[in-house]
Amino acid sequence: MTDFNSINQNAKKELRRRQEQAENTAKAHREELSAASADFKENEENYRALSADLIKAVIARADDQKIEKLRNELKACLKNESEIAESLGYGKKYIYPEYFCKECNDQGLKENGEECGCLKRLRKNMKYSEFCSSIPLEHFGFEGFSLDFYENEDKKKMEKILSACKEFSNSLPNSGNLIFSGGTGLGKTYLSLSIVKQAVEKGLSVMYNSAQNFLYSIEKDSFGRSDNNTAENLISCDLCVLDDLGAEFSTQFTSSALYNIINSRITASLPTIISTNLSMDEFEKRYGERIFSRIVGCFKWEQFCGKDIRIQKKLKNLRGRN
Repeated sequence: MTDFNSINQNAKKELRRRQEQAENTAKAHREELSAASADFKENEENYRALSADLIKAVIARADDQKIEKLRNELKACLKNESEIAESLGYGKKYIYPEYFCKECNDQGLKENGEECGCLKRLRKNMKYSEFCSSIPLEHFGFEGFSLDFYENEDKKKMEKILSACKEFSNSLPNSGNLIFSGGTGLGKTYLSLSIVKQAVEKGLSVMYNSAQNFLYSIEKDSFGRSDNNTAENLISCDLCVLDDLGAEFSTQFTSSALYNIINSRITASLPTIISTNLSMDEFEKRYGERIFSRIVGCFKWEQFCGKDIRIQKKLKNLRGRN
């Protein structure tokens, strides 16, 4: 998964592309009008000369009256060229850059120095596209999580878990931590990805994968077989989701790496979701008191229940054919 800095750089690169495209188009329009109108060409030359004079005056710290005079002459040039363009049958905006974002002119920053919403939206869209290239997030969402596959007490418990997931999602990035425990096919991955979908739509940086894949990547990074900085990205992202924890091959190295990720994120108050097939007793036995105490103390443990939804769906489809 691409880290936040890479996505941010790509988003800024796209803004620069948009800005250059708008300015190059305006430049081409100006050249077109200069070739068609001697008046426009003369005005353009006058504008460039005045711009150079203004820059020299500012550098030389000329008196305010001279600088103001040059600025007024530049404004008159701009007004004149708009009128010439209009007289030739073009709109007044034809000779000016049509930026994609009118708020920041595709710079990514507002005049007050704040980050513009267009940059945030670009990051969000890039993250979403990246996720969808490997995980079809459009197939996930709380509205698609059916409680019809659960009965009686199981249904009541799953209603509470669904509500907790919605609350967690709405509170991002200040959501605390969740651990989903239970057998296969009970909805752990579906609800995890439903939360991921909302996090991505909010423009948050997300790391999602199986714990086994993450830990393998960290091991490769540590022994010089790659330079992905997996551990650093897992520790610093807005939301980290470790899926299927307990399925990985456990070693002293993986246990140490796992503790480092969990402890660092807890210390930084960054939300984490863990899904596992292990029960509480199995989890403590496998990972020891140090990791278990951090999980129990800082994660909300959600125990999934019911019968395998995937098997229920297959049986329902088979019965429907008969």
